[in-house]
This record gives sequence, C-alpha cells and structure tokens, in this order.
Amino acid sequence: MPGQNLKELSLITKMKKLRELAIKLGKNARNASSQMHSIKTVQKNDVLRRISDCIEKNKTNVFQGNALDLEVAKKAKKDSAFLDRLEITNKSIHDMCDGLEQVASLPDPIGTISNLMEQPSGIKGRKHECSNRRYLDDL
Repeated sequence: MPGQNLKELSLITKMKKLRELAIKLGKNARNASSQMHSIKTVQKNDVLRRISDCIEKNKTNVFQGNALDLEVAKKAKKDSAFLDRLEITNKSIHDMCDGLEQVASLPDPIGTISNLMEQPSGIKGRKHECSNRRYLDDL
C-alpha cells in the first residue's frame, strides 16, 4: 500500500529527528556538567529556586501539555499504571518544587574529597567529586 510506505517513512524520519535531538541534548548536558565546577554554590541554588518558581508560575501550561501527553498515551492504549506515572497533579507540582528546594538546601558536593582509603599495598586514595564524574586518585 502506498500510504503505508509514507507512514513508515514519516515514522523513520521522526525517529531520526528524535535521535538527533537526544544526542544534541546529551552533548549540551555534558558541556553544562563540565562547567558546573566553576559556578558558585549560591548561583546553583539560585537557579534551582528559579526553576521551582518557574514551574509554579507556569503550572497551567504544564497541565495543558500534560493533558496532551495523557491523550496520546490513552490513544496508544498505555496501561493505567503508565498513565498514573505520566499524570502531573497539583501534588506532583508541589513535590517537584519542594524537591528542588531540598536539593538547594543540601551541601554542594562539587570539589569535595571523600572516601579516603588505603589499599593493602599501602597506596592511599580518595574520591574527588567533580561535576560529571568521580576520580579515584593517589594521595
């Protein structure tokens, strides 16, 4: 069927675009992560609180977008457990904002040294928390 081939091509094109977007987002996240060590804790916490405020102020838009997501999921015959996890409620908005505030109130782990250890051979090591990975190095 000619129409079926067009649907398949459209789906393939959408999948390729989605893959490209995922790669781009991943690269952007990696770049942002590597820059986190140079940002002061106060600035990081300010950003977290601004994100929380933005979510709260724009919750009507969030609910509208979520309603569309739920509609698509229902048409795709997703099960009720999936729909429950997908649905955003006033409580989940509150929990998101509260979670961001909790993270902002935690000590910043970037640049801290933890887990000082000594190997049986006598070599001493430590973990140094960085923005995008942990390093295990010799003392």
